[in-house]
Amino acid sequence: MNLYLLERTDDIGYDEFDSIIVAAPTEQAACAIPPDRGYWMDCRWLPKERWDEGLTLTVTLIGTTHYPAGTVVHESFNAG
Repeated sequence: MNLYLLERTDDIGYDEFDSIIVAAPTEQAACAIPPDRGYWMDCRWLPKERWDEGLTLTVTLIGTTHYPAGTVVHESFNAG
């Protein structure tokens, strides 16, 4: 399984994910994997962000792994 680094290149605000590392067989599959968790904002828990709605990403193959497809290995969250 491949490891991909997905980095946002659009405008990133506070309380948003700016990058994740995921296990996926292809770049296309990697882009379909959202961050692993939702997030807390304005006293409520919000669902996972969708990477395919208005986000611009760069995708970089950074290695291989034994983790199964769909695993989120690392997340970077821009807390406000």
